[in-house]
Amino acid sequence: TAEEGQCVERENLWVADLPAGPSLSVRAWRPADRMRARADGPARRVKRFFGDAQVPGPRRAGWPVVLVDGEIVWIPGIRRSSAASERSGRPVVRYACERNQGGFPSS
Repeated sequence: TAEEGQCVERENLWVADLPAGPSLSVRAWRPADRMRARADGPARRVKRFFGDAQVPGPRRAGWPVVLVDGEIVWIPGIRRSSAASERSGRPVVRYACERNQGGFPSS
């Protein structure tokens, strides 16, 4: 959560308003992962989103991805899909993510 009195900006890629109803899970990204940035667009490899954001390979290890109903909708700090965008009238829950150096354990 944001500290009291601190405004969370819509452009902040470390914050996402996600649908309140569906199941949500977080895991480390995998090399074959894909995300559809727009509902009508093609699914792109998460690796390409990292490249676009100029995140070097060694820093990607353990980077989280957020899934709603098994589909990646948010790569914190990198990109949100249209499924993770604000739409008026839709109930949402605001999530904030912080990157730490430890990441997720490899399994």
